[in-house]
Amino acid sequence: MSFVNDLKREFKCADACKIAFFAAISVIFCLISHMFCSGMELYFCILLPVFAVPVQIFGAVRLIMFTLAGASAGMAVGGYRFCSKRSKRTSLIFYFLLISVSALWAPVVFGLASFIIGLLISVISLVICYFVMRSFLQTSLIAGYSIILFALWNIYCFLLNFCIILLN
Repeated sequence: MSFVNDLKREFKCADACKIAFFAAISVIFCLISHMFCSGMELYFCILLPVFAVPVQIFGAVRLIMFTLAGASAGMAVGGYRFCSKRSKRTSLIFYFLLISVSALWAPVVFGLASFIIGLLISVISLVICYFVMRSFLQTSLIAGYSIILFALWNIYCFLLNFCIILLN
């Protein structure tokens, strides 16, 4: 019951403007990244694993994941837990690093057709996700745990990339 009360208090304390601001930043990163994915027809020309989602769903889910990461950053900045400004600053640095590196994945894989570099970017994103989750958990429970969904998305991208390398 204490966990539920913590979550309620956290939602009240997290500033909605901060959540919307960071979600908008993440969406901008995702859309800029999508502009450089000129080779999405490559997705139709290569052998794909059975778990590959259609390209239309892929873009939508990617946008949702970036929005969720931004909302998590907004909650981490506006979190109710007492922590220093330094830890919140560290959280934001990791957040910007995460969305910057993650935004590189689609243009590298679909724009440049470089699957090995895409695999490397996926691994780097997963490592950064771990640090983001650790730093977000210091300021906000919800922000820290919602990054798990972004990490799962990065794992999916890693597996998709790895299987494309094996199949082609």
